[in-house]
Parts: sequence; structure tokens; C-alpha cells
Amino acid sequence: MYLVKPVYSNTKGTSQANSTSFSSALQASEEVIDNAVQTPNGTIKSFTFTTSYAPLRSGTIQILLNGTPVASDDGNGNITGTGVTGTVNYAGGSGAISVTFTVAPVSGNEVSVLYLFNSEVNPDAIGGVDIVFSTFQVKARKHPLRLKWSVDAALVTQGSLNFDVEDVLSLAGAQELLLTL
Repeated sequence: MYLVKPVYSNTKGTSQANSTSFSSALQASEEVIDNAVQTPNGTIKSFTFTTSYAPLRSGTIQILLNGTPVASDDGNGNITGTGVTGTVNYAGGSGAISVTFTVAPVSGNEVSVLYLFNSEVNPDAIGGVDIVFSTFQVKARKHPLRLKWSVDAALVTQGSLNFDVEDVLSLAGAQELLLTL
């Protein structure tokens, strides 16, 4: 017998290379929540990010504070939001993003970036899945079971109850075998 196992061929987002958990739909997407999370200390107002994937798609960058969007890019390299300004380098190899908050985020919060990268320009960043085939041996165990019915019983149940006794007993036998496994 063969076991077919899909395996991530590269690490992307929360999906790890050689993993089979398929915990992230982002493997097959240009959308990335970057792991470069910044943790404010209550006094720092400016944060810089180097994205894991570049070039970035303009108009898709969001700055998140504890997972909630607080600012976004305008498609022209500027980050704007209520109390947040910044810049983004779309075409650069690093996808550099810098943001400044008017009021420093409270200590313990997380500042992160959500964005789309351009997979046509950077095809190496496209998530991949390898299909791995492995063989394994199956050892069968015997489970003898005998089912009996008569032609008369089959005719009576078919005529009066409108069901096929052979089908019903076959299903019952299959259920009995399942219980012994």
C-alpha cells in the first residue's frame, strides 16, 4: 500500500518546511503577517521593519497594533493612520517599512506588519508543497463471520417490508466486523 503525504517544501508564514500540519492557508497566498513583531516599551514611538518577502504590493500594507489595523499605505510610499505616519520602500529588496506613532504604544503591546508581496517578481517566495509517496506493509487478520438467510425470508421482507434482506445483513455483518477491529 501507499501513503500519500503532502509536505511543505519551504517555510512561509506559520508553515514550516517539512511540516505536514497544513495549519496555514497563507502558504498558497501572497499575504504575509511578518514574524518581525516589535514590542513597545511605553516610550518608543518609532519602529522599523524589514519584511521577509519583497517586493511589496502597493496599497496592501497594514500596520497592526495587537492584531488590529491602525495604519495603511497609500500606494505612493506613505503610511498613514490616526496617530501614525511612516514610509514604505515597495521595490527595495528588503521591503523596508518605518512607522512613527504620535503617542508611544503601551508597553507589552505588539506592533506588526500585514502585507502582500509580488510573487510574479519573486517566484522563489511562493509557497510549495511536495507530494511524498511512502510504502507500508498491511498485515491482515482473519475475522470469520457467517451470515445466513433463506430465500423465503428474502421474498417476505421484500414483499411486505420493502427492503432487501441481503443488503441489510451485509451491512449488519460489516458493522459487526468494524466492532471487532
